[in-house]
Amino acid sequence: MHFLRPELLLLLWLPPLWAAAALALRRRRASRLAALGPKAAAAASSGGRFAAQLALFTAGLLLAVVALARPWWGEREETVETASRSVLVLLDVSRSMLAADVRPSRLGRAKADLADLAAGLRGDRAALVAFRAGTATLCPFTADTGFFLEAVEGASVDSAPRGETDLGGALAEGRRMLQGFAAGHRAIVLVSDGEDLTGRAVEEAKACGADGIPVFCVGVGGTRGADVPADDAGTPLQHRGEKVVTKLESETLVAIASASGGVYLPLASTSGGATLGTIYRDHVRRVVREETRASAETRRIERYGLFLAPALALLLLAVCLSRGRPRALRRAAAALLLLLALPAAAEDANRGTRETRESETPSGSLRSPAPPAGEPEDAPMFDEVAAETNAPPESVLPQSPRGVAECRALAREAQRAWRGADPATALARYREALAAPDAGADAELESRIRFNAALAALGAGENAAAAD
Repeated sequence: MHFLRPELLLLLWLPPLWAAAALALRRRRASRLAALGPKAAAAASSGGRFAAQLALFTAGLLLAVVALARPWWGEREETVETASRSVLVLLDVSRSMLAADVRPSRLGRAKADLADLAAGLRGDRAALVAFRAGTATLCPFTADTGFFLEAVEGASVDSAPRGETDLGGALAEGRRMLQGFAAGHRAIVLVSDGEDLTGRAVEEAKACGADGIPVFCVGVGGTRGADVPADDAGTPLQHRGEKVVTKLESETLVAIASASGGVYLPLASTSGGATLGTIYRDHVRRVVREETRASAETRRIERYGLFLAPALALLLLAVCLSRGRPRALRRAAAALLLLLALPAAAEDANRGTRETRESETPSGSLRSPAPPAGEPEDAPMFDEVAAETNAPPESVLPQSPRGVAECRALAREAQRAWRGADPATALARYREALAAPDAGADAELESRIRFNAALAALGAGENAAAAD
């Protein structure tokens, strides 16, 4: 027998110590009762129930400690399925990114929000490339968010070759790095203030779009203009005796996003605005995950269930032996024993030694269509899964744009139909909600409606449509 947490076995001395203390207190109490007379002395000496209860508690605690140490023996091979996207982050580290029109600076804000993006990767591969006149790979493609964050933390204006900012060169390098990954499962996140001094960014963006690589442009900075610091002291950079002023060139970023099939999103300068994490969840995650790949892994077989189940049983039996407990409490304890002990013993604790991954829903599985209880009338019945769900085909949900206000009104009608046990009508209203002007203006609302429509399709018996 082996243990994954052997240090916890040091706690095995606590149950015997607790039992010894309980016995000492019992004897002290018995000696005091004996002074009250022979009847009290006889009552104090009859400790059969106490002894049984103490033994059950001590044994249960010992078994629980062993279970906490996660015992294991034996190994087995399991087929592990993985799926991920490949996301390349291009980070502008030119000197204009040191402007302080966004606090603490454009580059500082971008680095802080990249940590938020890393938290939402959830198994996706990510790489980080810094660029100015040239590019420098700070982090190759990896699913290790810790390594990615270390690379982000170390990014500075000295991380890439000096010279005129070349957005086109950065996009060309990103397209080259993504050539080895399957088409349709990759994307570029360009974080920049939009200053392009070479003028070939749009041309490279069209090449990315032709290769099926959307570029999601994240604009950092203000439109009023700010001084470019020349040194760490914040001295303004000057050219021919005049201060160099920089501002967010959103037109360039919009053109890049449009040419590649991506989206332009300004990174808000206030804490309440959009962050790279929300941008990733709402937009980049719509890129299809790479098809599931299976690989064999050898895993240790944990056996803590063999100790946890009897530990629960012994502790519950000890509770049933307590004096003065109502009969109903003992019956409830017995029922709880059956509910907890039997499934725990049957499970056999077949978990591996790796950290628990986020559970991915298989492509053919569906959630229960039942709406949450206690939901307000105007609140959509959805959860964050909608942000990860790919857009269904036109056979399920029309792709034509719709008005936000009309979408909300139709969504509320659909919810009333759903609560009225009429999923077909609910599905029809959701389809209409995605069919009137400017629906895509509110990406979060659109994601919610699409997810709800899938549930309504399932309830209406359109299983293939719901699965899509």
